[in-house]
Amino acid sequence: MHLVEVEGKQMARFLGEIQAGRQVRLGQGRAQTQILRQAADVLGEAAILVQIERDLDVGSYVPLSIAMRCGPEVLSQTAEHLRGPTTSTDGWQGVIGQALRGKFLLVDGLEHLQASRAEWELPGLYAPSSRSLSTWLEQRAAMATLVGAPRYALRPVEDSRWTADRLWELTERDPERYALAVAREIMLGPGERRGWDEPSLMADLWDGMPLELRELISLLATHGRPIQHTLFEELELLSVESIKRARDLALIDVHEGQISLPQPWYGVSGQGKPVKRHRILADAFAHVARGGAGHPNHLAVLEAHRHYAAIPDIEQALEFADFSVGPLLESAVRQSKQGYPERAVQSYEALLELDERCPGRLERRTRAYAKHYCHYNQALMLAERSPDGTGENIEETIAGYRSALTDWPENALFWSRLVRKLFDASRESEAMEALRAAYVDVPPHPERDRSLIVNTVDRLIARNLLLPAVFVWGGHEWQSGSERAVEERLEKRLASGFQTTRLWAPGVAATQVNPPAHVTALWQLEQDGWICSSGELHRNGETRTEAVSSLVRALAFDALATRWREETGGLSVMRVAYQHPAYQQILSFGPRVVPEILRLIERQPDHWHDALVRLTGETPVQPGEKMTTSQLCARWVTWGKARGMRW
Repeated sequence: MHLVEVEGKQMARFLGEIQAGRQVRLGQGRAQTQILRQAADVLGEAAILVQIERDLDVGSYVPLSIAMRCGPEVLSQTAEHLRGPTTSTDGWQGVIGQALRGKFLLVDGLEHLQASRAEWELPGLYAPSSRSLSTWLEQRAAMATLVGAPRYALRPVEDSRWTADRLWELTERDPERYALAVAREIMLGPGERRGWDEPSLMADLWDGMPLELRELISLLATHGRPIQHTLFEELELLSVESIKRARDLALIDVHEGQISLPQPWYGVSGQGKPVKRHRILADAFAHVARGGAGHPNHLAVLEAHRHYAAIPDIEQALEFADFSVGPLLESAVRQSKQGYPERAVQSYEALLELDERCPGRLERRTRAYAKHYCHYNQALMLAERSPDGTGENIEETIAGYRSALTDWPENALFWSRLVRKLFDASRESEAMEALRAAYVDVPPHPERDRSLIVNTVDRLIARNLLLPAVFVWGGHEWQSGSERAVEERLEKRLASGFQTTRLWAPGVAATQVNPPAHVTALWQLEQDGWICSSGELHRNGETRTEAVSSLVRALAFDALATRWREETGGLSVMRVAYQHPAYQQILSFGPRVVPEILRLIERQPDHWHDALVRLTGETPVQPGEKMTTSQLCARWVTWGKARGMRW
């Protein structure tokens, strides 16, 4: 029954437009959904109503649900096109397009097909098929709800069982709250009771309805989206009389053959027993899917997978993974977020095993997603030191992340995690190379810098990896308040100072120091630049990275020079001393280390002539000229100052 209707003669105008072949567009909102449902009921068998929810299997659910209403042959052909690693729309569009001739497609919820801003998150896996589906539906829909389209007012339908105008005002003209209020009036009679807000209305209804109707509401709420009336009856979970009674009491909606609940009920999700009811629904759909009712039902296959995944029953979910593995992926993500990484690993490993048994069953990005998060959760297990000793070491995690990126190199989040993990493993040069590679492989996107730079730096700060954080941020200019907050957090940590036993900067090979170096970095307003300090050693730079790099180089040089002197002081052949790893590491710093060598030999002359010649390509000594080590060092210091070097 209709509880509300569009005001005036607007519905007649809508139908006239539709029948003339012109598209009608409604705005978003509960009221516009009711108009769409009313139109479907008026059009009767000529209408096919599509109600879209934000589900990961929507790319298969929508075509299958449309096809089911077009007949068994159309459903079977559509299913064949949808099977496989992708939900390619080329095939099923032609099948359904032919079947829709003479019918009117009404679509509610197109906004749910819009991809999230960050396309490398889970919804991004399905963004291509969702966009294609959205385009097709918008082109084919005779009537649809769209962002920005006009909105039309509703009025309540008069009925002798309740005072329509009174309830309409008490529920503030919200059609979903009005439906709850009407159901309460029919079931319990008039009266104020707890109130007219959604929780109060639902509480009164729940307390007053029989157990069988509670079970019906709970099952539909657990299902979470509209369901074909005939399919729900095939499940044989409740009597036909219960469904009819619930409809008569306005507890459920039935429009164009689809059963749905007023939107607030979907939030109850089975009244505290979601796993039990997911199992009930899963087994019932599986029975129908296997042909238990006399013929196989492809839509039931999709729904069986969805409910088994929600339990989760991985083995059964995979058995019904003909059209989508999105719900199983979603279940694995939920397990990880709830603190059960070992369960998440089982789900991801099951998907990867499915891909091995049936090559091509998973689309490349789906395989990459499962692979990446399998290793991500295995790393979590190791970090939590799980009792059974499972988990993986950091090198296995890095290898897994790299493997996932071979399938999905456009994923900025995957690159960010690889960069962080390489820094965790003290493989700084590889981390920066991975960051550069990311900017080659990840297409321009509003969220690219946030994922690759801002989020990476945020996590590095949390790990107390301040030097890597400085160089990953580099010259990035924040674009929002949240990005600025991350940079301010970095600046605050640098200003307060931090200790590190590992010195590293781009172009400066990592050097271990003991005792730890205490480093601070501050912006100097009066000098319009940065100063980075450690004890009495100070280095300036126009940018933060320049100042920090200069200090790291100086500190690393001092540590390596001390090590070289201590470990080669007894050698009489300098050629051998020059092969020492510390000496060679200093040479790897390149010409920028020259001022640090000059600083050292100015106060402590030593055998650095060979290194300075190799680094500068010059010599301050004339051919045949003889001089002591002290004189040679003094000549080099003079040479450096004449070239404007500062130390």
